[in-house]
Amino acid sequence: MTDWTIAAWFNGDFPTYFDSNAAMNPPSNVTEYQLGGRLIPRSVVQSNTQGLTAALRKIGENGAVISGVSLSVPKKPETPANAVNPAWRDALIDIVLGT
Repeated sequence: MTDWTIAAWFNGDFPTYFDSNAAMNPPSNVTEYQLGGRLIPRSVVQSNTQGLTAALRKIGENGAVISGVSLSVPKKPETPANAVNPAWRDALIDIVLGT
């Protein structure tokens, strides 16, 4: 295990995604972990909550640490075309997994 504390639950507001990421991800030696993640679309949470819960439970039972940040990145008519992955516009949760 690590020498930093893993919080089981955190509820707070941040002005930006970067600020939330910096606050909830303490520095670590990246060679000690395998990290990955997925953007979970709003449609999965709304229509397949049981499947999502079962998948996360299975991942946790196999020893992975699961962290998530809820998102609300709205689509607006004035949203400029840019390099942001379009999946961010539909995501409800940004999940990070670590072993």
